[in-house]
Amino acid sequence: MQLTSLLNPKPRHAMAAHQRSLDTALHRLSTGKRINRAADDPAGLVAVEPMKARRLGIERSIQRLEMESLSHATRDGYLAEHSDLLVQLAGLVTQAGGRDVMSDEEKKALQIEVDSILDAMTHNSLTAEFQGVALLTGFVPEKLGRIVAPGRETTPPEPPAALQAVLDEARPASGREGDEGPDAARADAADTADPDANAEPAVAGSALASAPAPTPQTLTLADLRTGGRLNLIDGDLELAERVVDEAVDDVSGYRGAIGARSQAIEHERNLLLSELENITAAVGLIEDADFAKETAELVRAQVLREASTRAQAIAHENAQRILTLIRPPPA
Repeated sequence: MQLTSLLNPKPRHAMAAHQRSLDTALHRLSTGKRINRAADDPAGLVAVEPMKARRLGIERSIQRLEMESLSHATRDGYLAEHSDLLVQLAGLVTQAGGRDVMSDEEKKALQIEVDSILDAMTHNSLTAEFQGVALLTGFVPEKLGRIVAPGRETTPPEPPAALQAVLDEARPASGREGDEGPDAARADAADTADPDANAEPAVAGSALASAPAPTPQTLTLADLRTGGRLNLIDGDLELAERVVDEAVDDVSGYRGAIGARSQAIEHERNLLLSELENITAAVGLIEDADFAKETAELVRAQVLREASTRAQAIAHENAQRILTLIRPPPA
């Protein structure tokens, strides 16, 4: 046996390799990942990084959809209260249809209820918000139930006194005193009258006689308030009913749109959850550590390291024994 064979570095190299295997297994078990650095699996790292970016984007999209769904649910809750108030308002308008047999106190009581309902709708519209964002800015009474109705008829103004005198002079002079009957009067007026002078008053008289066309007016729920054109005391109840029906259609139509969007959000969320599940499984298959395998590798590395340590110790003891044999005896 050669002395150099007893000091062979292979046991030390084997022990170092087993120590590295032990460290790798401990690292993977502690992090739960098989790929902790690029050298662990370059191809796997290239494949898994885009998947992780996509997974993060899906998680943010799901969070955004959930917040949007909560916003729509909040808005729908406020609009449900609007719907209840509009139903009460429609009932009051219908009840006011019999105002001809009501006392003034009953009419005023109905109008007070209408004003209270409109104030409640205004308060809900101005205070409805979600995370600081206003939800019902377009649902105040001044913007609900818009219809275009004919304007109120106006009485044509009386002509000035001077112009009226000119018109009287321009009329046929039938029946005047001192004339020889109607025919003579008409002939005399035709001979003495200036055609140019007669033309102007006739045009002015026709313009004054025709009333101006009423201007169309836009009506809303706000016109049902006290003093408005559609108030329940002396307002136009037919137009008031049309305005309330239009407001009900506005609110119900918007609530329907909210419901449709909420359903779409739920479908989008389910699709994203399915994609997230599959991407997470793919990332785990490539990146995550196999705990059973890594545990077995850890035990194996520990046993081999101990064996290598024991083999190196034995080789060191054998070398010491040989050195004692060849050492010269003391003088």
